[in-house]
Amino acid sequence: MPSDTKKVRVFLSSPSDLATERQIINTVCENLSHDLGGIEGFVIELIRWETHTYSAIGDSPQDIINAQIGQDYDIFLGMLGRRFGTRTKKYESGTEEEFNLAVERKKNTGSPEIMFFFYGGSAELGEIDGAQLSKIQEFRRGLSDVGLLYFDFKDEFSLYILAHQQLHTVIRNVLKKPLKSDELVHDDTLTPAFDPLSEWQNLLLEDSEVNASVLMQEASDAIEILSREMSQLSKSTVALVKSLKEKRSALSQIAIVSQPQKATKAVDRVVKTLRHTNRRYLDIIPSLYTNLMAAMSHSQRSLSIFSARGELDQGTSDSIGVPLSGFRESLEVLVSGIGATEKKLTVDILPGTAFSVEIRKLRALMKDTKRVLEGGIREMKNIEATLSTR
Repeated sequence: MPSDTKKVRVFLSSPSDLATERQIINTVCENLSHDLGGIEGFVIELIRWETHTYSAIGDSPQDIINAQIGQDYDIFLGMLGRRFGTRTKKYESGTEEEFNLAVERKKNTGSPEIMFFFYGGSAELGEIDGAQLSKIQEFRRGLSDVGLLYFDFKDEFSLYILAHQQLHTVIRNVLKKPLKSDELVHDDTLTPAFDPLSEWQNLLLEDSEVNASVLMQEASDAIEILSREMSQLSKSTVALVKSLKEKRSALSQIAIVSQPQKATKAVDRVVKTLRHTNRRYLDIIPSLYTNLMAAMSHSQRSLSIFSARGELDQGTSDSIGVPLSGFRESLEVLVSGIGATEKKLTVDILPGTAFSVEIRKLRALMKDTKRVLEGGIREMKNIEATLSTR
């Protein structure tokens, strides 16, 4: 890392309903500092009320936050999801007040850079508040009126890629501005008191070529794990479909006529298979999400490092894009198979029985699986599109 590194302060403003998304921004900032900070000479300090405020007596909670956060930051990053937030003394929400303070300072001083992300994914009916949604839409129209750019994200996958790309672009603009002495950070302030892997961490920080290589390997490892998990899901789904086909006559008999002993035993075996499949999905879905996020984030990080080093040639692009493309196609096949099976699972057979309960559980789990995989597929396509333009 350069001996004098610029500290880039990013203020994250959002209502409390975006706790997970706020943590993703934190991860993005840590990764950018680690991967590209050593190449381009910056480290990000993410300013959040969770870490930069403390209990105090003031006129209002928002006044306390404003006073403690201050205005000494380089980038304002706002996010809105399904809630606009809680009204303050002056504005409809704390996020709106923080945004207007940033806009006023930019008019007077030319800083900070301002960016806004909006959640554009689907929502459950019970999560929709018409009044809150109306305020968000009105605020969004206001951004267009003043000529400020904003971006949409559909889920956590797209937020990571969006934030990584856009923050890096804006940070490069910030770095072009004159430095202040209190914005310089020296290496000794970035080194932990003790780290059992200190030489390894220093190598990753100082040698971007090694760091990019490690990230590519970690992305490959995540894809390998995902491939095994996908194989397990496929086998469980195929076994379930086979069991349902074999016991179809018993299911029909038990649903239409009385319950003969033979048919009841056959249905019990189907229920056992359903429970096993549900357990498999429950175990694998969180791991699918974790490994998909790792595969994409590591791919994006390595891509950014090679780009910053001026080494993103066709060979490097292929080393990232070709395996990613092949894996995406495998995901698409799995999603198609799960979708076809989910549509065939009839929920109105044997109502009030264990069979009906397990079918409803499996349909929900299959929808979750498709949602996770489709999010990964979409962002893989975005990374592939970026690589194809190099």
